[in-house]
Amino acid sequence: MATLLKYMYTDIVEKDQITAGLLCAANKYELMLLMDICQEHLSTTLDVNNVADIFEVAYLQDAKELKKHAISFMA
Repeated sequence: MATLLKYMYTDIVEKDQITAGLLCAANKYELMLLMDICQEHLSTTLDVNNVADIFEVAYLQDAKELKKHAISFMA
């Protein structure tokens, strides 16, 4: 939550602070630019250990780009 508040006041988010939880919060509070930043970063961190979890979050949060990247990775 601290990362979300920091972003809301400064428009800055550290790459190491971007998580699936931050994507969920960005969607909940309709912070579309932050949601895009999260999707872009999370799509670069896909691996065999996290792709299913990230796909699930992308599906539930209607993060179309991230979902597309996760499906491509799994294919």
